[in-house]
Formats: sequence, C-alpha cells, structure tokens
Amino acid sequence: VSVNWDDDTKTSYTLHFTKEGENTVVVKAHKSSVTYTITYVKAEPGDVVDKAVFTVEALSLGGGYIIEPCYVNIIEGENAAQALARLLEEKGFTYDNTGSLESGFYLSHIQGDALADIDPTGGSIPQALREKLEEKGFDIQTRTDETSLGEFDYTSGSGWMYSVNDWYPNYGCSRYTVQPGDVICWVYT
Repeated sequence: VSVNWDDDTKTSYTLHFTKEGENTVVVKAHKSSVTYTITYVKAEPGDVVDKAVFTVEALSLGGGYIIEPCYVNIIEGENAAQALARLLEEKGFTYDNTGSLESGFYLSHIQGDALADIDPTGGSIPQALREKLEEKGFDIQTRTDETSLGEFDYTSGSGWMYSVNDWYPNYGCSRYTVQPGDVICWVYT
C-alpha cells in the first residue's frame, strides 16, 4: 500500500479493497504484525452507505458551534471535502477554498449571516488563548466582514483545520474517506 503522507510524527496509508467478501490484511511494523479479517461489500457510486457526525465550530473565539454536531450521510465515492461542501450548502452557508473538492482542498472562508454572532473584534477569545497569542507575537485584529470567517481574520496564523475522531490527519481532507461513525470537526484556530 503506498504512503499518503509521511512526516516526523505519522505515516498515513489508505487501503482500497477490490475483492468483495472476506479479505485478510496483515500490518507489519518492525518485528511486530497484526492480522485483520475485513469483509468488503461493494457499494455503487452515489449510494448512501452509512452516517458520520460533522461539526463546524469556533470555540477558540468563544463563538461556539457554527454547525452543531449532526449526522451527515456517507456517500460512496465522496471524500470529506465533498461531504463538508454538501453540509455547508444544506445549512445555508457558502465557502471559499483553494484546491478543489477532489484534490488539495483547503477551506479558506465560510460565509453566512449566522457568523455575525461571533465577536468581530476578538473580544470573546478566551483570556488564556489571548495571552498565548500575544506571548508568541500574534496581534489580534478585527475581522472586517462579519458574515465571513476564515484564514487571517484574527491573526496571521488563523484559519480552518479538521480533525477526525480527535486526530488531526497529516493530509488534506480531499484525501480522507469518511468512515462510518467518524466524528469530523471543522475547527477555527
């Protein structure tokens, strides 16, 4: 299986099954190995195969959830970026991105009237975070568009990240295949 991404901390792989039915997968690392038996049932493109939980939140700004935790259908052939785009549209938001939904997707901004409830001056940023930002040399700026939230809005390091089951993948969301039961959080940092 080829490597998705490799850095100083993690190496990521994705295994795509082609043989329907029972498959044996052996994972070897150094002198250890673990064997799994996985039953693969092929779905047709566009089929709803299960559900995952998605959230979009601005807790670091004291802004709470932009989209509260909700179930999102997992559609065969769709990646996490495509599922997010579908959710944002369903909830009445638009977005800007770099890359494409299929490759290199980065969520740069979300737009919607509901974002006006988040303090544009950064006054609701928790004090402990505010102190760390200042200690690291970040100046907190006022967000200029109250209906948009995205990269560089409060500091030169601000932007969107995603996590899957409390893990921040070391590759982009257009490469992540949503799994049944995943909890995927879009976090404003």
